[in-house]
Amino acid sequence: MHERKIVVIGAGVARLCAAAYARKCGYAVELLEQHDSAGGLAPSLRRGDYVFETCMHWLVGSRPNGILHSEWEEVCDIDSLRFVDHDEFLRIEDQHGGRLRIYADVERLEAELLAVAPEDGEEICHLTQAIRQLVDLPMPPVG
Repeated sequence: MHERKIVVIGAGVARLCAAAYARKCGYAVELLEQHDSAGGLAPSLRRGDYVFETCMHWLVGSRPNGILHSEWEEVCDIDSLRFVDHDEFLRIEDQHGGRLRIYADVERLEAELLAVAPEDGEEICHLTQAIRQLVDLPMPPVG
């Protein structure tokens, strides 16, 4: 009897996961990647004692009590990662010194948006109210 085999072309995160699950299902896996390292659009770079993540900004449900933590454990050593929560998610600056900061905290986000665009106060309040309602929305299990 011939061993079942699957060829995975590309070593981005999704294809690495596909390869890992194929192995768990008993397939022999051949993984082909054109670059010298895996990661696709989400590689990390090492320089001395430092690791720079060039794409991954968050991993949904990855915290120890996160709803997808067990799924992350299946495909990577999630518990070896250190998560950093920044107050500022994003900052946009223009050539005239104007700036808009997108905060992780909805209260600070609302205050920032109202300070920058008070004329849009009603819509800003609708947005931040929706964020408050969705923040604790549980995600359905995968599969």
